[in-house]
Amino acid sequence: MVNSTCEQASEDFVSLKTGGRPLIYFRVPKPLVSSTASSEATVRSRTRQIARVREAISGGQVAVNRQIIHEAKRLARERQELLKEAGFQEIQYRVSATEGLALKADLSIPWNKLRALRRWLSKWGVSLASEKKQRQLMLDWLPQDLEAEEVVFTFKLPGGGEELRPAPCIYISSLKSVVHSLLDQAGALVWHDNAIPADEVWIKLCGDKGGRTFKLAVQIANVASVNSVKNTFVITYFEAADTVANLNIAIGRYQEQLQELTTTDWIAKKVRLFLFGGYEFLCKMYGLSGPSGRHCCLWCLIDSSQMAKPAAERTPSQQRSLDQLITDFRKFTESGSNIKRAKFYNNVAIPALHISLGVFAKLYDQLERAAHKIDNQRVIEESERAPTHMGHATASSFKQHISRVREAQKLKEEARRNKLEAQRLFEIANWINLTGSTNTESIPPAEDQEKALRLESFPLHDGPSVCALDKTLPDIGIEKQAYHRQPHSQVLPGRQHRKALQFYCNSRAPGLTVTRATAETIAQAFAVTFKLFAACHNGYSVSQKMDEHEIETLDANIKAFLQNYRSTLPTASITPKLHMLEDHVMPWVRRWKFGLGFHGEQGAESIHARFNSMQRTYASVRNATERLKAIVKEHNMSVLLYVAENRPEVKKRNTTNKD
Repeated sequence: MVNSTCEQASEDFVSLKTGGRPLIYFRVPKPLVSSTASSEATVRSRTRQIARVREAISGGQVAVNRQIIHEAKRLARERQELLKEAGFQEIQYRVSATEGLALKADLSIPWNKLRALRRWLSKWGVSLASEKKQRQLMLDWLPQDLEAEEVVFTFKLPGGGEELRPAPCIYISSLKSVVHSLLDQAGALVWHDNAIPADEVWIKLCGDKGGRTFKLAVQIANVASVNSVKNTFVITYFEAADTVANLNIAIGRYQEQLQELTTTDWIAKKVRLFLFGGYEFLCKMYGLSGPSGRHCCLWCLIDSSQMAKPAAERTPSQQRSLDQLITDFRKFTESGSNIKRAKFYNNVAIPALHISLGVFAKLYDQLERAAHKIDNQRVIEESERAPTHMGHATASSFKQHISRVREAQKLKEEARRNKLEAQRLFEIANWINLTGSTNTESIPPAEDQEKALRLESFPLHDGPSVCALDKTLPDIGIEKQAYHRQPHSQVLPGRQHRKALQFYCNSRAPGLTVTRATAETIAQAFAVTFKLFAACHNGYSVSQKMDEHEIETLDANIKAFLQNYRSTLPTASITPKLHMLEDHVMPWVRRWKFGLGFHGEQGAESIHARFNSMQRTYASVRNATERLKAIVKEHNMSVLLYVAENRPEVKKRNTTNKD
């Protein structure tokens, strides 16, 4: 019946009516020979029959293409092999020079690795644009004023002293052209809900030292992700310490260019420049003595004696200005550049807003000292109990041991101070050399800076209570820096300090009068202090616009924290960063309507890891100068809009539980 109906209709299928949907019956003769052994005519006939079946079950000719696409996806793994067997040797997909260069920049692939990648892609039927075209495109995209040369920098010697030797220095010669080019390529700029004036563009100039290298970078603030690594364009990169002399050598060339940049409009918009970095970097940039100076604040002329007083109990200090900097520096040099008289001349600087690490380190240091008092009390009690539980000779040996530990600690501290003093004197000598002064009498003797050393029973960080604190840090995701006893993480919850102190109390020797109550009192006091500071940190570290409610909440949190700090730690000093938190954070936030994270140097710090990775990638380049130049090119290429437009979107994984 099916054959008769198909012959009458001249079709290979027939539609039959049923009680429900109609059924389609196909006439498919049983093959006597498989397609591998059939003739070309037979295979073509079977292909036409499959096409008619596909059209019938797809619902018409219009829906056939979608059906074919779905079948092709199912053959994703076998597609290339089938194409090869079919004799299709021509390339099925071509990657343009723009896409290829974006791929190279995003993955930080050197040219030799890209050549190997091209061979693999060609094997799979993908053609990558020629290296010649990509190199030419790179020349068109990147600024042509990238210079690379060896510059003589100062280096500290391991045994003390300094030496002069050449080191690679990569820099952009024209800052204005680079900034304007970045603004041209940035695409649609944003003004963050009108927090940035419509007739202004904001540019951040960030400096930071990471490892053995220093980087100076620019960022456009009129973008959505201000502190992104992809928004950090490096303009200077050198392998040397960021001393005053080295900074003057490497970035002194931008002094007049910065003036030109801020006085020249970009498409009828004014350019406002912000300089940010660590406290030490900013002190060097603006000629400030540092935390030991008479006027150590980067924002005002307050002295250390006034810092200790609450803001409500002292008169406002005079604010710094650039005009004062010029006047005071002229007076300083006219007086013979005597470093002893530097305290009589004011210095001008912009605020250092990256204060969380410094304040947290101060609090953690105070916690360690509180725990150390418990350790000292234990030693004292052990010493008093020694004659009772030990013989006279043993007790005498114990006291001799304490005496030797004290003396060793004293010698260690003296060596540390002498080393720091030597480094300071070399800094003074370099500065006098830069200013042209030959007045060697301005260098004070090291003994003038000596202060009485308060001896304790044993070194601070060797006590069991402090060691218990250190043991808890890895468990809560905190590690200490290699060269500083400072955790480089977010605020440490107060309950962790209580846990560490209780850990010591549970393991204390029997018969000691240091009880759990002592540790509990210390833990509870510091828990409140750390929680108050956490509220401050979470409030001012944001990188977006702040409304009035958020600003007033931050103001109240800062006042509460400083009040608690002074009452809980009455003998602790007020550091410059604590002073900036108390006096200058709120005026800054109220003026610019942004959290400190918006203008911070997080972006400059984030590129250190990327540069370290590229150092390993380009380690095969023997010439150090050429290697650093290639790294800067590779990073700056990834910042350009051309790369961002071709960068594939990262699909977020669905981590929700599907129960």
